[in-house]
Amino acid sequence: MSTKNEKVIFTVLRKISKDRQFISTAFKSWWADKDSINFDADDLVTYFENKVGFDANEKRNFRIAFYAISTRSEGDLLSVPEVLTGNAGQTTGNAQDLPEAEKVEPLKPEEKTFQLFVEALIDHAHKMDSDTKADVIEHFQDKKVNKSMKLAKRPSSQLTTWLDNDSGQLLNTETMTVKEMKAIFHQIYICLCEILGPVKADQVLNQAISKVQQLNTGYSVSALI
Repeated sequence: MSTKNEKVIFTVLRKISKDRQFISTAFKSWWADKDSINFDADDLVTYFENKVGFDANEKRNFRIAFYAISTRSEGDLLSVPEVLTGNAGQTTGNAQDLPEAEKVEPLKPEEKTFQLFVEALIDHAHKMDSDTKADVIEHFQDKKVNKSMKLAKRPSSQLTTWLDNDSGQLLNTETMTVKEMKAIFHQIYICLCEILGPVKADQVLNQAISKVQQLNTGYSVSALI
């Protein structure tokens, strides 16, 4: 039986490409090396770039699809065909034996922009101070913070789980308004200013904005600030 991580990778590859040979080659390569690869969007993109030659468009689409699909429950993911996996690290079957992919609805532009933006903020801040992530999580666990953002329907556990990379999950943004996204960003920025100081916090902000702008998500990141 396939693990959730295996299903996520297969579903993402089916989302970004219709080329069955490409999907087969990419998945088989990852499947053989999966124990030595972090289940992280950036690490996976780098891996596939080196192994199967992801171009700039494929890297962008993989990252966006990964952020969207990894949040789904296991039952909503595509099952990995047995032709791609076998015992003792062996893979069998041909690419043409792959079934047609199910349709996976993409995130709205504002949702994927928001998720990528916050991920970039935390990632760049973490490089400056390794305790940043834990401090931001603690900030969002503060009841006063949650009350001020009026996120009663979105418990703080959802936010802290999203911010914790070790969980492999992201915040469900399906019913989140742009106003609420702005509130979350505002609190993260306040926290970064307290941890890093205003100058470094602005450096992190500018780096995150630049990174997201390069991904061409179809929604202006400035609308979330």
